Amino acid sequence: MNAYCISGLGADQRVYNAINISASKIHLEWITPFNGESLEKYAIRLGESINTEEDFILIGVSFGGTIALEIAKYLHPKKTFLISSIDTYDQLPIIYRMIGEIKLISLLPVRIFNMPYRIAKFLFGTRQNILKSILKDTDATFVKWAINALLTWRNKVVPTSIFKINGDKDLLLKAKYSDFTIKGGHHFMIVDRGNEISTIINNELRKLKEVKL
Repeated sequence: MNAYCISGLGADQRVYNAINISASKIHLEWITPFNGESLEKYAIRLGESINTEEDFILIGVSFGGTIALEIAKYLHPKKTFLISSIDTYDQLPIIYRMIGEIKLISLLPVRIFNMPYRIAKFLFGTRQNILKSILKDTDATFVKWAINALLTWRNKVVPTSIFKINGDKDLLLKAKYSDFTIKGGHHFMIVDRGNEISTIINNELRKLKEVKL
């Protein structure tokens, strides 16, 4: 079974290095968004590279989780794992939704979307060196588009394949409910708590195989 992995906002496949699962990991590389493109339409384009002739699952982290959810709506994977993410817009903090309503993000200059490491390590809840490396390689133009797309996202539909894994210490996207909550887990727990997340995913994959049998 293939596992199509979608990174978080501005991040890349390195965040999946700590995940060891019983499926072949295939990283979906970010593509350039069109001007004003919605999260939903972007997800459809990104999903075009998925081979639906073979059984597959989706794994999405943070912003990548919302993209995975939108892909799951029309490609129907066996399972869709959302890590440090949300599945409906009403789980966004009210301040996020207010910013989205007034379209503030589109008015801000791109340069402010280069997040300083000191702020990032606090919000992401980690001191891992990989975070500093990822921030250095982040495309601020993409980050600006992604934040605006997320804050104006209005999803209410949750596919049956969704399985959410969240940390109770997440400062960025604290879900109101979750299928599995990791105690002490921060937003960057895919790296810091990779072994635990791998076990959770593998347990769910085992259930899929048992049902298939």
